[in-house]
Amino acid sequence: MASDECTSNVPFSAMYYKAFLILKHHFFQTHRFAMSCLARNVFLKSVESVAPDQLVLQKLDRKRNTLFLGEYGHVLDKNVYVIGFGKAVCGMCRALQQIIGDHIVSGVISVPSGLPNNLRKNQKSYLLPLDDGKIKVIEGAKDNLPDDDAVEAAKQIVEITQKASFNDLVIALVSGGGSALLPAPIPPISLDIKKMVTKALAEKGATIQELNIVRQQLSLVKGGKLLQFAYPAKVWGLILSDLVDDQVNLIASGPTVINEYTSADALKILEQYEVKNTPLMVSSFSKSPSDHTPMTADVVNCVVGNNELAVNEGLSEARRHGFTAVALSRTLHGEAKQLGFLFADLGIDLASMLEIHDPCRVTKLRSTVERISAMSHSTIEFESVFTTLFPSVISKGLCLIGGGETTVTLQSSSGQGGRNQEMVLAAAIRLCERLEGTENNCEITFLSAGTDGQDGPTPAAGAVFCSSDLTKFDLAYAKECLVNHNSYVFFKDHGTVMTGLTGTNVMDIQALVVRRTT
Repeated sequence: MASDECTSNVPFSAMYYKAFLILKHHFFQTHRFAMSCLARNVFLKSVESVAPDQLVLQKLDRKRNTLFLGEYGHVLDKNVYVIGFGKAVCGMCRALQQIIGDHIVSGVISVPSGLPNNLRKNQKSYLLPLDDGKIKVIEGAKDNLPDDDAVEAAKQIVEITQKASFNDLVIALVSGGGSALLPAPIPPISLDIKKMVTKALAEKGATIQELNIVRQQLSLVKGGKLLQFAYPAKVWGLILSDLVDDQVNLIASGPTVINEYTSADALKILEQYEVKNTPLMVSSFSKSPSDHTPMTADVVNCVVGNNELAVNEGLSEARRHGFTAVALSRTLHGEAKQLGFLFADLGIDLASMLEIHDPCRVTKLRSTVERISAMSHSTIEFESVFTTLFPSVISKGLCLIGGGETTVTLQSSSGQGGRNQEMVLAAAIRLCERLEGTENNCEITFLSAGTDGQDGPTPAAGAVFCSSDLTKFDLAYAKECLVNHNSYVFFKDHGTVMTGLTGTNVMDIQALVVRRTT
């Protein structure tokens, strides 16, 4: 009797076992991919949550011809001027035009060179200002360094601000990157001298806060001095924070916030980092106005978004995928590579806890968390972290999310990289050193990336590394790249996080994912 059924002389059990091996291989390949994808998704969702247009739409409320910012109101009568400077002000401006475009007189925004084209290329044209003939967009500060185009933008921003009169409102859109996009050096300081000082401080590991304190004393507009040009109009500052603890007086060097720092503070920073301060610079500090007239009383500054919003959305994304997620810290700062080492140690300690839950390993985990807290000068409550993670999740995946902004102290200026890629490279090296030759039933993935989409002078936002890649990891080459700050070169073919410029900026996001593989 003929039959169309397929036949085989291979025993069913052997066929089943072969199929099982194929499925197992596919599972682990998919699992590795999923671990990396989870970390990337956490980052991408974090970035989406701080879309600048949406943040402005949430903060401003128009009721007929009155615009409200919280409890503050302004009667609209074609009497609004718009200025802006920073990596996120394109989207902020677009939202403002949607709300009160019919009452905007004119405006100027200073944005990073190439940002508009980058947004178009990445299908984010909705973050670009409407072409209504009222708002002028000036691109400058290539590679996040002030240049002649940014100087011209600052000049035009001052001119627009001076046009405002008593019944007018100046809305200042402020975000990270604004310092380089609003350069107005106090004569006789030149832009080149200002850039030299900023570069020297950055290379020696100065924090963004310290950089901005010095910048304020060298500027005609920073440290609240822009307000003097706006008098007698009202000023509303809508600020997207890129600093730990939302220090509005230092975000973009605080042009709309009365300065709390003095020339003595700036000189102390220069001395601390052994940056030569010439008599010319000291003379300029003394010319920096420190007194503020009553005009500054009518300024309202509002933080529309920050890193905490991004971290919280990252936690939600991890939980949607079934992971137990907890915020490690939203104020991480310090040396990037040192924190990378500690994140790797933390991942290994967590993996150890997932395998065997005992008091000795709890003590070790506590020690690592405390070292991260001390290193980054941030408060991390170990008990809250531990009680969230254990013991209920021994068989589940873990995701710890951090936020903040680290620094890199350059030992060599020849490399190509950024603080996030350097942190991930350091973590990868530590994972290799500690896990090589050991049996490990857990997989550890670590990502660090900048929410602005650019990590240092590279096209990458950051990098991601998974312990499953240790079998093909070149430890000697990795160490060489770390010493030479060449992290982008190491990761560019496998491991970079590429987003293009995102149009927002709330510092960096770290995601540490740990999960059992058996």
